[in-house]
Amino acid sequence: MQIPFNACDCHMHIYDDRYQSVNNPALNTANASLAEYQQQFQPLGFRRHILVLPSTYQDNNQIILDALACHRHQARGVAVLDGRVSRHQLVQLSAQGITGLRYNLVRSAPEVLQHMAANAGLLAEFGWHINLHLTPKHYAEAAPLLESLPCEVVLDHFGRVDFSGWQSSRYVAAIRKKLRSGLWWIKLSGLYLGQPASTADINAFAHCLLDEREDRLLWGSDWPHPTSRTPINERDNLAPLFDWAATPQQLAQVLVNNPQQLYFR
Repeated sequence: MQIPFNACDCHMHIYDDRYQSVNNPALNTANASLAEYQQQFQPLGFRRHILVLPSTYQDNNQIILDALACHRHQARGVAVLDGRVSRHQLVQLSAQGITGLRYNLVRSAPEVLQHMAANAGLLAEFGWHINLHLTPKHYAEAAPLLESLPCEVVLDHFGRVDFSGWQSSRYVAAIRKKLRSGLWWIKLSGLYLGQPASTADINAFAHCLLDEREDRLLWGSDWPHPTSRTPINERDNLAPLFDWAATPQQLAQVLVNNPQQLYFR
Protein backbone atom coordinates (compact mmCIF):
# COMPACT_ATOMS: atom_id res chain seq x y z
CA MET A 1 0.00 0.00 0.00
CA GLN A 2 1.00 3.59 -0.59
CA ILE A 3 0.44 6.71 1.46
CA PRO A 4 -2.83 8.21 0.15
CA PHE A 5 -3.04 11.69 -1.30
CA ASN A 6 -3.49 14.45 1.30
CA ALA A 7 -2.30 12.27 4.17
CA CYS A 8 -2.00 14.10 7.49
CA ASP A 9 0.46 13.64 10.33
CA CYS A 10 -1.70 14.43 13.37
CA HIS A 11 1.01 14.87 15.99
CA MET A 12 4.27 16.72 15.41
CA HIS A 13 6.20 19.48 17.16
CA ILE A 14 8.60 22.24 16.26
CA TYR A 15 11.25 23.79 18.51
CA ASP A 16 13.04 27.11 18.20
CA ASP A 17 15.12 28.72 20.95
CA ARG A 18 14.13 32.19 19.72
CA TYR A 19 10.76 31.63 21.42
CA GLN A 20 10.42 31.93 25.17
CA SER A 21 10.24 28.59 26.94
CA VAL A 22 9.78 27.57 30.54
CA ASN A 23 12.73 27.62 32.91
CA ASN A 24 14.42 24.21 33.13
CA PRO A 25 12.04 22.42 30.76
CA ALA A 26 11.49 18.71 31.34
CA LEU A 27 12.67 18.02 27.81
CA ASN A 28 15.74 19.78 26.46
CA THR A 29 15.16 19.51 22.73
CA ALA A 30 17.35 20.87 19.94
CA ASN A 31 15.85 23.24 17.40
CA ALA A 32 13.59 21.44 14.94
CA SER A 33 12.03 23.55 12.22
CA LEU A 34 9.01 23.05 10.02
CA ALA A 35 11.31 23.12 6.98
CA GLU A 36 13.30 20.21 8.43
CA TYR A 37 10.08 18.32 9.10
CA GLN A 38 8.86 18.83 5.55
CA GLN A 39 12.18 17.64 4.11
CA GLN A 40 11.64 14.32 5.85
CA PHE A 41 7.90 13.85 5.46
CA GLN A 42 7.00 15.22 2.06
CA PRO A 43 9.02 12.44 0.35
CA LEU A 44 6.96 9.96 2.38
CA GLY A 45 3.77 11.42 0.93
CA PHE A 46 2.55 13.64 3.76
CA ARG A 47 1.15 17.01 2.73
CA ARG A 48 -0.71 18.05 5.89
CA HIS A 49 0.27 18.16 9.54
CA ILE A 50 -1.00 19.12 12.97
CA LEU A 51 1.29 21.30 15.08
CA VAL A 52 0.95 20.40 18.75
CA LEU A 53 2.48 22.85 21.21
CA PRO A 54 5.11 21.00 23.27
CA SER A 55 5.34 21.41 27.03
CA THR A 56 8.66 23.24 26.57
CA TYR A 57 6.71 26.43 25.79
CA GLN A 58 4.05 26.06 28.52
CA ASP A 59 1.27 28.29 27.12
CA ASN A 60 3.34 30.42 24.74
CA ASN A 61 1.66 29.45 21.47
CA GLN A 62 3.49 31.93 19.28
CA ILE A 63 5.81 29.33 17.78
CA ILE A 64 2.92 27.39 16.26
CA LEU A 65 0.89 30.50 15.39
CA ASP A 66 3.81 31.85 13.36
CA ALA A 67 4.16 28.51 11.57
CA LEU A 68 0.43 28.38 10.83
CA ALA A 69 0.54 31.89 9.38
CA CYS A 70 2.83 30.57 6.65
CA HIS A 71 1.30 27.13 6.15
CA ARG A 72 -2.38 27.49 7.03
CA HIS A 73 -3.56 25.73 3.85
CA GLN A 74 -1.87 22.50 4.94
CA ALA A 75 -1.74 22.69 8.72
CA ARG A 76 -3.76 23.19 11.87
CA GLY A 77 -2.67 23.62 15.48
CA VAL A 78 -3.38 22.38 18.99
CA ALA A 79 -2.62 25.08 21.55
CA VAL A 80 -2.19 25.30 25.31
CA LEU A 81 -4.03 27.91 27.39
CA ASP A 82 -3.66 28.07 31.14
CA GLY A 83 -6.71 28.68 33.29
CA ARG A 84 -10.18 29.68 32.13
CA VAL A 85 -10.43 30.55 28.45
CA SER A 86 -12.64 33.24 26.96
CA ARG A 87 -14.85 33.31 23.91
CA HIS A 88 -12.68 36.12 22.53
CA GLN A 89 -9.55 33.94 22.80
CA LEU A 90 -11.20 31.09 20.93
CA VAL A 91 -12.46 33.38 18.18
CA GLN A 92 -8.96 34.79 17.66
CA LEU A 93 -7.22 31.42 17.75
CA SER A 94 -9.80 29.76 15.49
CA ALA A 95 -9.07 32.40 12.87
CA GLN A 96 -5.38 31.49 13.13
CA GLY A 97 -5.91 27.76 12.60
CA ILE A 98 -6.16 26.39 16.14
CA THR A 99 -8.73 23.60 16.55
CA GLY A 100 -8.13 22.24 20.04
CA LEU A 101 -6.47 22.65 23.43
CA ARG A 102 -3.91 20.26 24.81
CA TYR A 103 -3.91 19.18 28.44
CA ASN A 104 -0.79 17.25 29.38
CA LEU A 105 -1.74 15.48 32.59
CA VAL A 106 1.67 13.80 32.66
CA ARG A 107 3.46 17.12 33.16
CA SER A 108 0.75 19.52 34.38
CA ALA A 109 -0.20 20.85 37.79
CA PRO A 110 -3.20 19.27 39.59
CA GLU A 111 -5.51 22.24 38.93
CA VAL A 112 -5.37 21.56 35.19
CA LEU A 113 -8.34 19.20 35.57
CA GLN A 114 -10.45 22.01 37.00
CA HIS A 115 -9.49 24.29 34.12
CA MET A 116 -10.25 21.59 31.58
CA ALA A 117 -13.69 20.92 33.05
CA ALA A 118 -14.47 24.64 33.13
CA ASN A 119 -13.49 25.11 29.49
CA ALA A 120 -15.02 22.00 27.94
CA GLY A 121 -18.49 23.44 27.32
CA LEU A 122 -17.15 26.42 25.41
CA LEU A 123 -14.79 24.20 23.42
CA ALA A 124 -17.74 22.04 22.41
CA GLU A 125 -19.64 25.13 21.29
CA PHE A 126 -16.73 26.13 19.04
CA GLY A 127 -16.27 22.61 17.68
CA TRP A 128 -12.87 22.34 19.32
CA HIS A 129 -11.50 19.23 20.98
CA ILE A 130 -9.46 18.49 24.07
CA ASN A 131 -6.16 16.78 23.28
CA LEU A 132 -5.20 14.67 26.28
CA HIS A 133 -1.83 13.23 27.19
CA LEU A 134 -2.40 10.92 30.13
CA THR A 135 -1.58 7.49 31.51
CA PRO A 136 -3.89 4.82 32.97
CA LYS A 137 -3.04 6.20 36.43
CA HIS A 138 -4.22 9.69 35.51
CA TYR A 139 -7.38 8.26 34.00
CA ALA A 140 -8.17 6.26 37.13
CA GLU A 141 -7.79 9.38 39.27
CA ALA A 142 -10.16 11.48 37.16
CA ALA A 143 -12.38 9.03 35.26
CA PRO A 144 -15.80 10.57 36.16
CA LEU A 145 -14.66 14.02 35.05
CA LEU A 146 -13.01 12.78 31.87
CA GLU A 147 -15.97 10.65 30.83
CA SER A 148 -18.40 13.53 31.31
CA LEU A 149 -16.58 16.06 29.10
CA PRO A 150 -19.08 17.43 26.54
CA CYS A 151 -16.54 18.14 23.79
CA GLU A 152 -14.59 15.73 21.63
CA VAL A 153 -11.48 14.24 23.25
CA VAL A 154 -8.33 13.01 21.50
CA LEU A 155 -5.97 10.72 23.39
CA ASP A 156 -2.28 11.03 22.58
CA HIS A 157 0.01 8.05 22.00
CA PHE A 158 -2.44 5.13 22.23
CA GLY A 159 -3.62 6.59 25.54
CA ARG A 160 -0.35 5.29 26.98
CA VAL A 161 -2.01 1.89 27.32
CA ASP A 162 -0.06 -1.06 28.71
CA PHE A 163 -0.09 -3.21 25.58
CA SER A 164 0.85 -6.39 27.42
CA GLY A 165 -2.33 -6.38 29.51
CA TRP A 166 -4.81 -4.47 27.39
CA GLN A 167 -7.39 -7.25 27.05
CA SER A 168 -8.16 -7.26 30.78
CA SER A 169 -7.68 -3.53 31.35
CA ARG A 170 -10.59 -1.46 32.68
CA TYR A 171 -8.91 1.56 31.17
CA VAL A 172 -8.96 0.01 27.71
CA ALA A 173 -12.58 -1.00 28.19
CA ALA A 174 -13.42 2.62 29.01
CA ILE A 175 -11.53 3.89 25.96
CA ARG A 176 -13.35 1.46 23.69
CA LYS A 177 -16.70 2.54 25.13
CA LYS A 178 -15.92 6.21 24.52
CA LEU A 179 -14.69 5.47 21.00
CA ARG A 180 -18.00 3.80 20.27
CA SER A 181 -19.79 6.92 21.50
CA GLY A 182 -18.09 8.92 18.75
CA LEU A 183 -16.85 11.66 21.11
CA TRP A 184 -13.38 10.23 21.68
CA TRP A 185 -10.51 9.72 19.27
CA ILE A 186 -7.13 8.06 19.74
CA LYS A 187 -3.77 8.66 18.08
CA LEU A 188 -1.77 5.69 16.86
CA SER A 189 1.55 7.22 17.83
CA GLY A 190 4.49 7.14 20.22
CA LEU A 191 4.99 3.41 20.61
CA TYR A 192 8.34 4.07 22.29
CA LEU A 193 6.58 5.88 25.15
CA GLY A 194 4.99 2.73 26.54
CA GLN A 195 6.30 -0.22 28.48
CA PRO A 196 8.13 -2.84 26.40
CA ALA A 197 5.61 -5.06 24.67
CA SER A 198 5.55 -7.70 21.99
CA THR A 199 4.70 -6.80 18.43
CA ALA A 200 1.84 -9.28 18.65
CA ASP A 201 0.27 -7.48 21.62
CA ILE A 202 0.66 -4.07 19.99
CA ASN A 203 -0.81 -5.29 16.71
CA ALA A 204 -3.71 -6.99 18.48
CA PHE A 205 -4.63 -3.77 20.28
CA ALA A 206 -4.35 -1.68 17.13
CA HIS A 207 -6.56 -4.13 15.22
CA CYS A 208 -9.07 -4.02 18.06
CA LEU A 209 -9.27 -0.25 17.78
CA LEU A 210 -9.67 -0.42 14.00
CA ASP A 211 -12.46 -2.94 14.39
CA GLU A 212 -14.09 -0.76 17.04
CA ARG A 213 -14.13 2.62 15.26
CA GLU A 214 -11.74 3.07 12.37
CA ASP A 215 -13.36 6.48 11.87
CA ARG A 216 -12.01 7.67 15.23
CA LEU A 217 -8.33 6.82 14.76
CA LEU A 218 -5.51 9.18 13.82
CA TRP A 219 -1.82 8.66 13.12
CA GLY A 220 0.98 10.86 14.39
CA SER A 221 4.74 10.76 14.00
CA ASP A 222 5.60 12.61 17.25
CA TRP A 223 8.44 14.22 15.28
CA PRO A 224 11.13 15.14 16.32
CA HIS A 225 10.57 12.42 18.95
CA PRO A 226 11.57 14.43 22.04
CA THR A 227 11.12 11.51 24.45
CA SER A 228 12.85 8.80 22.42
CA ARG A 229 16.25 7.72 23.70
CA THR A 230 17.34 6.43 20.31
CA PRO A 231 17.19 7.96 16.80
CA ILE A 232 13.96 7.25 14.93
CA ASN A 233 13.84 6.30 11.27
CA GLU A 234 10.64 7.82 9.90
CA ARG A 235 9.90 4.98 7.50
CA ASP A 236 10.29 2.49 10.35
CA ASN A 237 8.06 4.68 12.52
CA LEU A 238 5.36 4.59 9.86
CA ALA A 239 5.71 0.91 8.98
CA PRO A 240 3.43 -0.54 11.73
CA LEU A 241 0.47 1.39 10.33
CA PHE A 242 0.72 -0.69 7.15
CA ASP A 243 0.37 -3.81 9.30
CA TRP A 244 -2.64 -2.43 11.16
CA ALA A 245 -4.62 -1.06 8.18
CA ALA A 246 -6.04 -3.99 6.28
CA THR A 247 -6.91 -2.16 3.04
CA PRO A 248 -6.02 1.05 1.16
CA GLN A 249 -9.47 2.31 2.13
CA GLN A 250 -8.76 1.79 5.82
CA LEU A 251 -5.38 3.49 5.48
CA ALA A 252 -7.06 6.47 3.81
CA GLN A 253 -9.64 6.56 6.59
CA VAL A 254 -6.92 7.01 9.22
CA LEU A 255 -4.58 9.30 7.29
CA VAL A 256 -7.01 11.42 5.26
CA ASN A 257 -10.68 11.19 6.15
CA ASN A 258 -10.40 11.26 9.93
CA PRO A 259 -8.01 14.26 10.08
CA GLN A 260 -10.23 16.07 7.59
CA GLN A 261 -13.24 15.59 9.84
CA LEU A 262 -11.52 16.55 13.09
CA TYR A 263 -9.07 19.31 12.12
CA PHE A 264 -10.01 20.71 8.71
CA ARG A 265 -13.79 20.87 8.84
